[in-house]
Amino acid sequence: TGTANPLINSGDAVLVVYDLHFKYRFKQFNKKWEKQFGWPLFLPLIDEDEHRYNTLHCLTTENNHSDFDEQILSMTKLVIDSFNQKSIQSEIEDSNPDVESFLKQKSFLSSAELKAGIDKFQAFLLSKGMKCPDMVDFLRKVQSLRSNSVAHRKSNKRKDLAKLYEYFKLDELSEQQALEDIFVKMIMTLNTLENYFMPQISNNSK
Repeated sequence: TGTANPLINSGDAVLVVYDLHFKYRFKQFNKKWEKQFGWPLFLPLIDEDEHRYNTLHCLTTENNHSDFDEQILSMTKLVIDSFNQKSIQSEIEDSNPDVESFLKQKSFLSSAELKAGIDKFQAFLLSKGMKCPDMVDFLRKVQSLRSNSVAHRKSNKRKDLAKLYEYFKLDELSEQQALEDIFVKMIMTLNTLENYFMPQISNNSK
């Protein structure tokens, strides 16, 4: 849990420890965001969930259904469930044409009717001129994966679940590989947000 960037040099190659690198970037990003906006994008975990950050890790075996589900739960609580919804809500501009269109799709008259943290975050991004449907879709898919145990994927024929497991390539990759891919995409999400909202801070910190 140190502050050093968890990259391991191996000759000319750099080996990324995915879980440690994500946890490092997550804290680093949240500090930069608070410096930029005056509020953290992700709120601290409540006491009973603090272990979620400390124990977040890549799988040590190729397939472990229960551990995979547990890590997805931890990832969701740390990122999606921890969105600073009150502060995000305060910066949504309902008059923005893109926000108006988004609210219309949701059949809402104003952003005050939005309940889901991801919906509020997407409206916030649109308010700031940032359109990243693939990034938001990824967050939604991770949240959906949290609600569906991978152990039952082959016996469940529901179309929405089939699409979910196809998205994460759970029928092609081992659970270990799939989780590492999720860590990488989460890191990319943080990098994308940082490059858009905090380019000066990002450049000055390099």
